[in-house]
Amino acid sequence: MTQTKEEIRQYNKEYKKKNKEKIKEYREKNKEKTKEYREKNKEKAKEYGKKYRENNREKLKNYDKTPKRIKSSRIISWRKQGIKSVNYNEIYERYIHTEFCEVCNIELTDGKPNTHRTRNLDHQHSSGEIRNILCRRCNTQRSTIDLNHMYVLQELHRYFRRTEI
Repeated sequence: MTQTKEEIRQYNKEYKKKNKEKIKEYREKNKEKTKEYREKNKEKAKEYGKKYRENNREKLKNYDKTPKRIKSSRIISWRKQGIKSVNYNEIYERYIHTEFCEVCNIELTDGKPNTHRTRNLDHQHSSGEIRNILCRRCNTQRSTIDLNHMYVLQELHRYFRRTEI
């Protein structure tokens, strides 16, 4: 009796649900062994990855264009930029479904050539808090305003420090 991939997946899913504690225990028990193995075989794994990428260049190229890959790379990019959120999926959905700039109401585009209509996620750099989905032009103008605001606050701080002495 041969099982289909879907049947195998379903079985594995059910097994994981039923045996969560058992799996957790096993992982904890073998954590050190796994760490040692990975450390010992680091070069071997690197070489394997290199060969895989060479042999599957087209497959990987196509994967980079899938919605799932685009979403994950965008969220990773946001995290690197310092954007903080409890639910990145919610932000991504809002980002994708926003069709017009929330400041100037121009229609937004998405894609490689960055134009003034390119969709941008605007956030407060100091706190990482998300503000709006804007076109590139409005986002750039807002960051300039933020910088100017910061400079004014710094100058006020310096001024008041000098006058206290």
